[in-house]
Amino acid sequence: MACNSYLAPSPEQSLEAEAEEVTEPQDGELREASRNETTTEMHSKPRGQLATMKLNDTKAGMEGLDTDKINQIIEEASRGSKFYNHKKQRQEKIDERIRRMLELKDSFTPEQIARAEAQMDALTAHLEQSRDLSRFIVHVDMDAFYAAVEMRDRPELRDVPMAVGSNSMLSTSNYAARKFGVRAAMPGFIGRKLCPQLVIVPCDFDKYRAASQLVQQVMARYDPDFSMVSLDEGYLDITDRVATEMDGDTGDQSEDEVAQRLVREMRAEICRLTRLTASAGIAANGMLAKICSDQNKPDGQFFLPRERRAVLDFLRELPVRKVSGIGNVLSQQLAALEVTRCGELLERRGLVRLLFSECAQLSLLRAGLGADPPGVGRDEDSHQKSVSTETTFAATADPAQLSELLGELCQQLSEDLRRKGLRGRTVTLKLKTSSFVVRSRATTLAEPTSAAAALLSATRPALARELAAGEPLRLLGVRASALVAAEVAAGRRQATLTEMTGRAAAPRHECPVCGRTAGSLAELSAHVEQCLDGEAGGGGEQSEGRPTGTDDCAAESESGNGGAIETSGGDAAECGPTKEETVLSVGSPQPSSCDNVSEDPISHAPANGISDPAACVGPSSASDGDRLQLGNVEDTTPASAAETACGGPSAASCPVCGRPMPEELELINRHLDECLNQKLLSRLTDGGPVGGQKRPPAPHSGLPRTKHKRIDSFFTAVKRS
Repeated sequence: MACNSYLAPSPEQSLEAEAEEVTEPQDGELREASRNETTTEMHSKPRGQLATMKLNDTKAGMEGLDTDKINQIIEEASRGSKFYNHKKQRQEKIDERIRRMLELKDSFTPEQIARAEAQMDALTAHLEQSRDLSRFIVHVDMDAFYAAVEMRDRPELRDVPMAVGSNSMLSTSNYAARKFGVRAAMPGFIGRKLCPQLVIVPCDFDKYRAASQLVQQVMARYDPDFSMVSLDEGYLDITDRVATEMDGDTGDQSEDEVAQRLVREMRAEICRLTRLTASAGIAANGMLAKICSDQNKPDGQFFLPRERRAVLDFLRELPVRKVSGIGNVLSQQLAALEVTRCGELLERRGLVRLLFSECAQLSLLRAGLGADPPGVGRDEDSHQKSVSTETTFAATADPAQLSELLGELCQQLSEDLRRKGLRGRTVTLKLKTSSFVVRSRATTLAEPTSAAAALLSATRPALARELAAGEPLRLLGVRASALVAAEVAAGRRQATLTEMTGRAAAPRHECPVCGRTAGSLAELSAHVEQCLDGEAGGGGEQSEGRPTGTDDCAAESESGNGGAIETSGGDAAECGPTKEETVLSVGSPQPSSCDNVSEDPISHAPANGISDPAACVGPSSASDGDRLQLGNVEDTTPASAAETACGGPSAASCPVCGRPMPEELELINRHLDECLNQKLLSRLTDGGPVGGQKRPPAPHSGLPRTKHKRIDSFFTAVKRS
């Protein structure tokens, strides 16, 4: 079978087809039918085809293709597969969402729309005041990076359609393959249906990382604080470099000309060092720079003048799909509102205000104005919410293969975090089953980390639980969130058990009842016994010191045992650690995990893009279906842990239960906390003696009276709960 590229029909053919479809405008009784037709077809879904599988022809190398024919081949090749069934179910949900959105739109009065437009105008004025047109922001994007590396190393691939990936999923394709509609994130078997001559090469990430390191070396010479967002693209702020050049001899070149010259030099340097081409966009902020880098691909650059009028003119006719973060689902919703160009976002700003969430309103308005915040390097990283990496592969349930892949992902995430100078406290495992159901499992650590070993230990148990279900997986990803700067995390790092017990100073053992210290375990045991019996000297005031075990118990009692905490949110909830969690984490972190299952997730947008489209329908911030229940963190330590951790016969005995005491200070405190809590609570419930003495209930509260204020407050907390 000959492999011909799918070019769009000729103008004459297009005019003939359009003439056949033209009908007279309908009114009166046909208006409702016209509105229903808009519901199903306004978002550019060809008749009988799924819009979720529609080719995105706004990508570089995809212009001018016969998308209807390509979409038909894609659907016929995939019909009946799990991939197709998943896309079909997803499209049904999107269609229903759009139907409800249009019903809501029809219910708005002109006064409501006018009021919403006035509100958006006020927000527009605020964004215009903060618009910064003084910077030179550059977005560098390597051209078909993975494919280009393979073609560089294998010259026989340069003139043939080829892609990198597998029969299950393609990571990228070269420009020759894109003429047939072959693209990234497409199953390889569908790519071969579009182009039977397609050559598929397996991924070699070691080779791609090595090439990326060379690219980064060049970028660092133009902006030491550049920001890489993936192996093949990054942002630079060359404003200072331009100013330095202007201080020297630049002849009669303007700042704009100097900036463009510097970017040309950088691209040429990248090509000399790697033998790979790069495209670039130059603009006043990161969002615009990313759009511009796609304008003259491959091996080109585009400069957008730093003037408000030039920016608005550029965006007026720009397809909304060109904006990073506006994907297939959101573009369908916007198309149903007759919004396909960025300029139309401003024209229909009232409906945007009424139909989308606050985060989406702001992001869409920024897309219409081109008024994104200017920072791209350190500014973005300082507000970055998460760092993630993922990979797709042929479906497998092999534990060894999946464990190896997880280790590689954790190592890659660790390198990304360290390069950005960040550490994450919440680690999320993302996985996709062979039936295309996406799940995520979030684990919160006691301390932020960027270590690959810690990331792996936090995600491996969740992977093991998923593998126990027996369903093959086709995607794994790891994300770090709840980010803090590495220097901040280091400054508040919790001491390890070795550090706590290995200090040169004499050990100081603290009484968990009154907070006083003892010089030895024997003295501590005797003192605790006296405190419990009410015979310890020094008055009834609690000495200043760290919170005791009874406080920990009080905090847990106030929150309630067994009650569930509800949180609204997206795709991974972040659970804060409990006191119990923190104690367990000394020396070796014991993560608490919270699971979240989503059968139809929509990924969060990148820093310079649009917020989660799933959260952008309807005026409410979260639906009942988005709510996630998190149970209280359970103590995974066995009940006999205190016993098994204790020393031999020579160890000191617990003054409460009489069992041998461990030698480690943290284990001692924990054991005493547990014993004291159990003893005090049992006495409290029946009014029995505490520490061997009968304590009459206080007349004002009905609670036992003690001589220590901290224990009194504990009893009060228990009573209130």
